[in-house]
Amino acid sequence: MIKSTIIDSRFFDNGRENNSVTSVEVPGITQSTVDITGAGVMGTVSMPVTGRIESMECVVHTRGVDSGNDRLAIPGLHKLEMRYLQDAYDPTGAVMAQEPVKLFVNGVYKSSDGGTLEPGTVVECSYTYEVIRSQKFVAGRETLLFDKILKIYRVDGVDYWENIRNLLT
Repeated sequence: MIKSTIIDSRFFDNGRENNSVTSVEVPGITQSTVDITGAGVMGTVSMPVTGRIESMECVVHTRGVDSGNDRLAIPGLHKLEMRYLQDAYDPTGAVMAQEPVKLFVNGVYKSSDGGTLEPGTVVECSYTYEVIRSQKFVAGRETLLFDKILKIYRVDGVDYWENIRNLLT
């Protein structure tokens, strides 16, 4: 399948739909690293540390000023849900279809940007969350789940932390 344009989307914060969201910066995963030098290494190797993930952020961008957007700045945990459809082209069958994607993010509110108030323009604001958990489904199938508290790191059904959790029991 060749993935293409996002056709439409919906956004929910703690179960409440917000129609003012214009875009979401999805959290990326960066593993913590340690520099290894000395005997046996030619120079420096910045080696990823097993199971350690750097701080992760999710940023929600909105348009306009209203109470729905202000609720995004409530302190504490937010359960964010993004639903979107993307075009997907199957070259083998020459078929264009729409593929649903759902992204669930549990994040703690960190900061916001109130935007710029200027006549003749739309106020654009942003809200930043520290990500604790993120889970993605593509066409109904889980493709990614990580949970920093429960120590789960699963990609396409394989939990890369399962062995570590078992060794600690």
